[in-house]
Amino acid sequence: MTLRKGLSVPFVVVLLAIQFVLLALAVPAASYDDDLKTEYTVTTMDSYRYIGGFNPPFGANYVYPKTKYWLKDQNAWTQNFYWYNDTVWDLDFGKQSSGYQGLDEADYHIHFGHGQQDPITNEREVALYDWNWGNEDHNSLTGDLAWDEVYGKWDLDNEWVFFYSCSLFNNSIGKWGAALNKAHIQLGFPTTTYTNYGILDTFYSQLSDNYNTIVNSYYTATTSAFGSDVRAVAVADTSDQFYYDHLWNKGEVMPDESPNDNIVWYAEWSC
Repeated sequence: MTLRKGLSVPFVVVLLAIQFVLLALAVPAASYDDDLKTEYTVTTMDSYRYIGGFNPPFGANYVYPKTKYWLKDQNAWTQNFYWYNDTVWDLDFGKQSSGYQGLDEADYHIHFGHGQQDPITNEREVALYDWNWGNEDHNSLTGDLAWDEVYGKWDLDNEWVFFYSCSLFNNSIGKWGAALNKAHIQLGFPTTTYTNYGILDTFYSQLSDNYNTIVNSYYTATTSAFGSDVRAVAVADTSDQFYYDHLWNKGEVMPDESPNDNIVWYAEWSC
């Protein structure tokens, strides 16, 4: 597996032969939390108006409580919000540059729910409660979230976003990566993925107990949870963030990129 360098939309992707496991590089100066608080947010979609959901509810029964356990209960992080099903709005994903900025008001966000392809635009998007095969009202708060709605928007407090959704990054790594203005890393899948009741314990324990990096923790979690039919991806705003970012108080966190150079760094692997 290799680390790749790509220019976020509207540019192209170039392969660089840098090994993913190469961690013995000189470490740059570390960063500090933007607001000196450790905060997280969660959105989960277990049911939808027009398409099938998850029964039993995986998001409400697993994703949210595991995130709360590891971040709030074990590490004293503050929960800014938890929204689910029809209470999840597109605004929660940081699409506004002022006022309420959703996930960009916290350090970490995890979203669970369907990733879908819009049959009209052919773009990959986050399906919200009223998603309806392209027939949803795209101005509705509960229709969908497209990559261009968060283009360049994450510039406040967010560092890391985990999209636990099928195929959201399929042929769209640079597009979704363009949200990383001052945010650091996105985690997700370019293929179909599955519910797995061990992935978050592995991911969060690697981060919290083993003091592992964000990307290495995600690699360990995904390769232990899924077979080779699932591919996972990590997208970072800078190569330093890709290699060195840890949770706050669990190791180094690299500085925000400033100014934004429209380049993202990513690795994709078969689990």
